[in-house]
Amino acid sequence: MASAAIVSIYSIVDAICVGQYSGSVGSAAIAVCMPIWAIVYAFGSLFGIGGATLMTVSRAKNDDKTANSFFTVAFILTTVTAILIGTFFLVFRRNILVFFGASNEEVLETAMDYSFYIGIALTLFVFVNFLMAFVRNDFDPTLTAIATILSGIFNVVGDVFFVFDFGLNMDAKGAGLATAIGQTMTVIILCLHFFKKKNRLKLAKPIDFINTSVALIKIGISAFILDVSTGILITIFNNRLNYWTNSDATTLGIFGIICNMMTLVQGFSYAVGQASQPLFSDAFGHQDQLAIKKIKKYGLSSAATIGIVFLIILMAAPSALIRLFINVESNPEALDIGNAYIRLFFFAVPLLSLNVFFAYYYQSLKLAFKSFIISFSRGIVLPVAFIFILPLIRFDLIFISVSLSDVLVFLVILINSFIHKNKEIKLEKKTV
Repeated sequence: MASAAIVSIYSIVDAICVGQYSGSVGSAAIAVCMPIWAIVYAFGSLFGIGGATLMTVSRAKNDDKTANSFFTVAFILTTVTAILIGTFFLVFRRNILVFFGASNEEVLETAMDYSFYIGIALTLFVFVNFLMAFVRNDFDPTLTAIATILSGIFNVVGDVFFVFDFGLNMDAKGAGLATAIGQTMTVIILCLHFFKKKNRLKLAKPIDFINTSVALIKIGISAFILDVSTGILITIFNNRLNYWTNSDATTLGIFGIICNMMTLVQGFSYAVGQASQPLFSDAFGHQDQLAIKKIKKYGLSSAATIGIVFLIILMAAPSALIRLFINVESNPEALDIGNAYIRLFFFAVPLLSLNVFFAYYYQSLKLAFKSFIISFSRGIVLPVAFIFILPLIRFDLIFISVSLSDVLVFLVILINSFIHKNKEIKLEKKTV
């Protein structure tokens, strides 16, 4: 559980350092680059969680041949995708950043600096979530935590040393360099698992490559949407804010803070889902309903706790967050508008955590369609619609788009659970 959460924490250090160095422009530049992470992590999750879930279920049925086939196919798909993404980004980096919302020239140049070293190492980044999923499902969660903690410590120290004038004074480019090295360290440390005696991840001749690919994509698609939807939302949000505010750097900088806090909340929420997923899949493979109910109970409690803690922090201390991410002495107007926007954006944050958990829960039990509906509805369909519609009523309502989506999706989950529970009660009565 620590790994996903710590990834979110140390990625935020980039935003804090660059924001303190460059003000609102730095915070906005980091927000523009965040869809890059969403895309690479999404493909790692698509093939990693999809393949690892099916591998664990196959192993629970003592079918190691099929399990190894899922690992091999997932590895091939990840490798090809990583090369394509890395090459495409290097060639079209400026155009991509403009598409992500860098219409302000100062924001664009800062984003170009930040993404310079990241672009060079981007191919490796796709393997982070892929390896995390398979190493975790090969029952080595300690190594995933060690990899993330060590690379995270380097990233934090590197940010401070590379960015500011008491170190190398590289500004945004230094934060990008620290992140590139940190993520590369993660991949290298995770690869140590393959040299351990308890390693069961083996490359083998794929069994029906096409159908195996389709099967793991079906399972991994909801995790893919959970990750990529963040990038889609940030891209659309950036561009709509540019439209409504005439590319105002202060508003974009506040949204940069919101993006980083959303990433942090989702990181902790994903951590609960990712920690539960191998346990759910193993229990499902053994048809252990009692274990599934117990894991679900603890997972829901953890997700709710995370959401409530973040709700208290975000509602009580938005000014402190703004001061942390932005040098307000040079950007005093950030405080004037930031408090209200942050509170509007996160008013239903506990439901975000619960919705994410339910997406992982259904995915782990091979209920891919339910998981897909949750991820697609709360991640793309509803918030995108609200982003375009709500500002027509009043501009600041654009900031409730995500929370309003989570409220509606959670209500649907509750109704579905109530109907499903009633069906189970009726079946039990008929059986009696």
